[in-house]
Amino acid sequence: MPSRLGDTELGGFFNIASGTPISTLVQDVQNIPIYVNGRGDLGRTPVFSQTDALVAHELKVMEGKRIRLEFNAQNLFNQKTSRLTYSYYRYRTRSSGMTLFDVDYRKGYDYKALVAASPDAARSTGAVDPRFLKEDNFNTGFVGRFAIKFVF
Repeated sequence: MPSRLGDTELGGFFNIASGTPISTLVQDVQNIPIYVNGRGDLGRTPVFSQTDALVAHELKVMEGKRIRLEFNAQNLFNQKTSRLTYSYYRYRTRSSGMTLFDVDYRKGYDYKALVAASPDAARSTGAVDPRFLKEDNFNTGFVGRFAIKFVF
């Protein structure tokens, strides 16, 4: 909420949020994502916080007419927090999916062995996605905007 100091306004906004849970995902040959270790097995993304600020000043130029100068700063402290961690264990191609047709779900299964047995495992890069557990989707850095308004 802005506060007025004469013809100057100051405003601020602060947001803080806990990290998003990260879960290991593997797709089967029908491209259905499966939480192989349950939800949240890899922890959480970092805590997200951002501070925004606004400074505005009005100048009287004629009776009933003013010029308003504004500066709006978003992500004031340039916090580039990761908002996503890549959690797909294997490449998201149909040929590297797990084949679960012969699996007895009551006994469980080893998803790493099933992915290693997929046709993509023979590739030089293997079937495990190199982006697994890498941070992605970072918060935008500092953004500042100047505005000049004619108010009548």
